[in-house]
Amino acid sequence: MKTMTIGRKITLACAVLVLLTAVLGTTAILNIARMKTQLTSILEGPLPGIHSLGLIVGYGKEQKVAILEHMLTESPQEKSQWESTIGDLERRFQIEMKTYEKSLQTAKGRTQFEQLGLAQDRTNQILRTILPLSRDGKTKEAAALWLGEGAVAFKVRAALFDEMS
Repeated sequence: MKTMTIGRKITLACAVLVLLTAVLGTTAILNIARMKTQLTSILEGPLPGIHSLGLIVGYGKEQKVAILEHMLTESPQEKSQWESTIGDLERRFQIEMKTYEKSLQTAKGRTQFEQLGLAQDRTNQILRTILPLSRDGKTKEAAALWLGEGAVAFKVRAALFDEMS
């Protein structure tokens, strides 16, 4: 190094810096490609299912509120509107269930999904009993069914939501 001129020293330093920059650039490009692959697997894998499950849980909660509103409402027109809302929520629930089903990747997830479908069917069966009672002004009978069988069905469904989340 003592015999090297200043020009050679500067040239050597620049060459080392260019080489170091090339190595760092290559490493960065490879890491970005790896991150893109991982991000794609997340976005196409569990993320849509998590979103759908969130919507399903929300529709389930809205459905409970709509049923209570139906029982508390006196007017036949308002009861009809609440029945329409309940039906709409059930349609949305089923649409999101189909979307969620596409995102399932494990046997445990499929089992939980099947259990949720059965719990929703049970909830709908109770709902089909509560609504006519409420529509006929038999609020006490509807409330008793709601607090009995309905509460059990909603607890089972809520437990499944918690387990799946």
